[in-house]
Parts: sequence; structure tokens; C-alpha cells
Amino acid sequence: MRVIPHPDPAKPRLLLDECIPRSVFFSLQDHKFNAKWIGEECPSASDREVIELAKRERRILVTLDKEHFGAILMRNRLELTGMVLFRIEAKPIDLMKSIFIDFFEEYGSRLEGKITVYKENQIRQRSLEF
Repeated sequence: MRVIPHPDPAKPRLLLDECIPRSVFFSLQDHKFNAKWIGEECPSASDREVIELAKRERRILVTLDKEHFGAILMRNRLELTGMVLFRIEAKPIDLMKSIFIDFFEEYGSRLEGKITVYKENQIRQRSLEF
């Protein structure tokens, strides 16, 4: 049985889309992030269900899916606490884990109320109220 460390309340509350590998989710939890993964919480959930969960629990929505990202932003951006899109090419899983952990350790406190796009070591942000 997997032991999950108690999350650090100073770290952001994350909701990971199903497209994020499960091992990245576990790694974030191991680093004391308060993370939930759609693949575990409500597999095959509709966009509306994902938005409702993120909104209800005040979580930052995290995805790799550019198409999904755009659709959610157009319809629901003002309902979100924040959203992060990782635009990264396929990487070995250990490198992906490192990218996610390093990103959230450094930028985690600056994600609320923002749309954040990470692309190969470049970060762009804008307000959800654009």
C-alpha cells in the first residue's frame, strides 16, 4: 500500500487532467503537493465535471492537452482558480516528474487567477480575466 505524505498547505492545490501520467501525480504527492488526478477521482469525466471539481475544491487545473485547454478557457476561465498547460514533447518519465516538481516548487505560489503556459523552460502567464 502506498503511503501519501501529508500535503504542505503552503503549496498549491492541483487537479491533474487524465492526460498527466499517474507517476507524475504520485511524484507530486510524494513532494507534499495537495494533488488530485482525474484518472483516480472521476475517470472519463466530462469537461463540465472537471471544471466543477476544480471550482468546488479551489484547485489549479493542470493539463498537457492544448485542444482541451483552449475549449475550457473559452467557456469557463472565470470559474477556475487557475490553469496550467504544459506544452512539452514526449519525455522520459523521470524527466517529466522533474519538470513538474521543479515548476510547481518555483511557480506554485503565483498560479492563482492566472493562465500559465510552460513550454520548454519558457513560462507565459496572463490573468484569467483577459
